Amino acid sequence: MMLLYYGYGGLDTVQLILIGAALLLAVFSQSKVRGTYEKYKQIPANTNLTGAQIAQTILDHHNIHDVQVVPGQGAELSDFYDPKKKIVSLSSNIYNTNSIAAMAVAAHEVGHAIQHATDYKFIAIRNRLLPMTIVASNFSMLIVMLSLIFYSSSIGQTMFWVGIAMYGIVGLFQLVTLPVEFDASKRAINNLQTLNLVADEDIAGSKQMLNAAAFTYVAAFLSTILTILRLVLMVVGGNRRRN
Repeated sequence: MMLLYYGYGGLDTVQLILIGAALLLAVFSQSKVRGTYEKYKQIPANTNLTGAQIAQTILDHHNIHDVQVVPGQGAELSDFYDPKKKIVSLSSNIYNTNSIAAMAVAAHEVGHAIQHATDYKFIAIRNRLLPMTIVASNFSMLIVMLSLIFYSSSIGQTMFWVGIAMYGIVGLFQLVTLPVEFDASKRAINNLQTLNLVADEDIAGSKQMLNAAAFTYVAAFLSTILTILRLVLMVVGGNRRRN
């Protein structure tokens, strides 16, 4: 890939800054969520409930009886809600333990189940974008790389902008995902407080845990935007140098 860049006059300062910014965002967001999780998984919540019990309690309160809370098979922070299977899957440390991290993550995943049960509008939008996003995320880089090889031809130039459009679809999906994640976290805190599942002194830690997780989605979206800018500037700059 670097050879392709140099074919367009090399990486200029702006492109290097964009590459560095994208890398820093990725590293910082992952280290932030991991560090916050490591901190709050060690601190017991002022409740005798495990993450699984927290999740089930919230589901019952909202009269959602067709969703199961199950122990997941993945590593830490692999928790998710599957709307097709109707399951809230919680990793071992979340499912079995009583910690601030377990409480916050379990309530967040149930927040997604509540979104589906109440037809939250951004869920519907994201579901419509999902098939296109899967295709775009799998082929966008390949198409851009091939387009740069053949960029001197009109076909190559068309391929490049098709690849950029695919990156745009991924970015749009990530943008729509942000309100979904923020809303699930808001529901999590509201449910924990309304149902008296969390003591006042644990709220701050719960919010920090959820905010750190949410930032990973913000970072992913910003990284996609930076990638699009870098690729466009690379080609535009190459065209100017040739002219």
